[in-house]
Amino acid sequence: MPLKDFFATQYKPEEAALSKNCSMTDIKLLDSVRGTEVIFSLMTRFDKVILAVFLFLSLGSFLLRGVWQEQGSEAVIEINGRLYAKINLLQPARLQVPGVHGEISIIVKDGALWVQESSCTNKVCKQRGKIRLVGDMIICAPNRVVVRIVGKSPHPFDMITG
Repeated sequence: MPLKDFFATQYKPEEAALSKNCSMTDIKLLDSVRGTEVIFSLMTRFDKVILAVFLFLSLGSFLLRGVWQEQGSEAVIEINGRLYAKINLLQPARLQVPGVHGEISIIVKDGALWVQESSCTNKVCKQRGKIRLVGDMIICAPNRVVVRIVGKSPHPFDMITG
């Protein structure tokens, strides 16, 4: 059944699912498509152009991030805002960093750094994955540990300011 004919009748999802041999999942999917069609039908051509430009710029900034940022040469580990250690990212290492609520296990290998284990409850720092570009950070808020990648020369701008 064409989508146009389906929505031409009075729309009642439960009755439509029973009478047209459709599942409720199919009806919900069609309903979300209908909502998108309604939104785009209310937009002017200028609105669509502005939306396309914003989407292009936001996607472009993520794609160019790796081009603009350099590979980090070392990492800085801070506990409670105080410098704990500086690590060379080119030398493989395994570190046990003491946090407020326990230890954090950090692995350094192939120019990247990641948290292998953490004593915190949410494990957000572990989910962050590998970091290797200047400005990348892993933050374990419960343990008050910050791991930051730094380069050879300090940059005046970060990813937000350009």
